[in-house]
Amino acid sequence: MSSHVLILGIPTADLVEDLNRAGYRVSLIEDTRKLQEHESVSGFSQVIKADFDRFDSVRDAVGQLNTPVDAVISRYENYTVAKQQVCELLGLPTASADSILASTDKLLQRKRFAEYAPEITPAFTKITSVEEALSFAGIHGYPLISKPTNLVKSLLVKRSDTPEQLEQNISDTLREISGLYNKYRVTGREKNIILEQYLEGSFHSVECFMDSDRHVHFAPSAVDLVMGPQIGFNDNFNYSRKLPSALSAEETSLLFEAAGKAMKALDLVYFAGHVEAVMTENGPRIIEVNSRVGGYRSRMFNWTNGINLNLAEATVAMGQKPQLDPVKSGFCAVYEVFPKTPGTVTEITGIKDLRGTSAVRYISVKAEPGEYAGLSRDGYKAACVIIILTEDSGEFDTFCARVEDTVHVLTS
Repeated sequence: MSSHVLILGIPTADLVEDLNRAGYRVSLIEDTRKLQEHESVSGFSQVIKADFDRFDSVRDAVGQLNTPVDAVISRYENYTVAKQQVCELLGLPTASADSILASTDKLLQRKRFAEYAPEITPAFTKITSVEEALSFAGIHGYPLISKPTNLVKSLLVKRSDTPEQLEQNISDTLREISGLYNKYRVTGREKNIILEQYLEGSFHSVECFMDSDRHVHFAPSAVDLVMGPQIGFNDNFNYSRKLPSALSAEETSLLFEAAGKAMKALDLVYFAGHVEAVMTENGPRIIEVNSRVGGYRSRMFNWTNGINLNLAEATVAMGQKPQLDPVKSGFCAVYEVFPKTPGTVTEITGIKDLRGTSAVRYISVKAEPGEYAGLSRDGYKAACVIIILTEDSGEFDTFCARVEDTVHVLTS
């Protein structure tokens, strides 16, 4: 009988398609809470509904599975803790509850990094007041970045370059944090705020997997990132993701070494890791680790290298070693375009000229003219997503430059 993979919460089409194509039987425990809109996905042997706010509901859903499960996968942070609990219910090998709790809490992550490999983390502290924030700034200087410990994306992630900005940002976060925890159904967690040194340098992500022997396996290249502040936005979103990385072999080796230390600090055995880092002048520093495959990464690596991260995640969850050797080469970039100022969209420039061109794999306008487009830090999604894909490096550079120079979300 083929292996049986159980997906928790919200599935993605490429994940289910890849698992089915590889001969796996795939089931879903679907979240009844409808936390976010998502694509319609088919291809399941069994679908069971559960309220992920209630462990008894999830436990009952597990009891309804009609065949044994060999691996459990979740693609969103909201379901990481449930994944560990479901693995224990099913008697499957998994990381410890403490490791998974740390992987979903930025403060606990920082503490583990500081204990295991202090060289990979910036100075940080938990704060509960403006006064504590200003005291930390008096010791470590500016710029600083503040963030809630359990929210996703860029919600309430704010950079401060002056005491005035810091006071305003922390005051706003203290006022808004409870409402956002309630809105995004983050339950059973303290509403902590972490303040840390802002890392100056180039931004990157690494996809990796820890097998049953606690050996960390890496996808062959880092992904280069450009963040909103780097292009003049007062919003900490991920503007572009590019593969392959422009880092040197030596820099990549240092980055992978730091990412491996982060995975081992958290002890994410049987899990994937999406590691975000900054290459500073003093070497790589870890921003955070998410115990899942990163957004867009499965498609990016499949298109450019012929590597299937979806199958790698299932393989590692079953205690086996993943296949991450590239079989081809190409170039891919994913752009998420936000407005500089929130408001009603009047125009998204440059889109018309890109449609139907050779290197543009995908364009999706999420906020049409007349609709509202907001900032990432306020919980809004990108107004436009563009994917560039080609086997030619010159064409890749040309089309990336076109997107960066011409595509803008204008609002009123």
